[in-house]
Amino acid sequence: MEMSDNKMEIWDSFFQSFVGIVFLGSLRKLLYYLGFTGLKWFLSNQSF
Repeated sequence: MEMSDNKMEIWDSFFQSFVGIVFLGSLRKLLYYLGFTGLKWFLSNQSF
């Protein structure tokens, strides 16, 4: 019984870190995308 509890704990922490990594990666991609489109929109609306 203790062994399965320990396994679940390890799996839980692994799953949490995996979700955190995926979440941060997608968040960074979203920020890059927003920054890129914002910059493009800003440059296209400028009249040099």
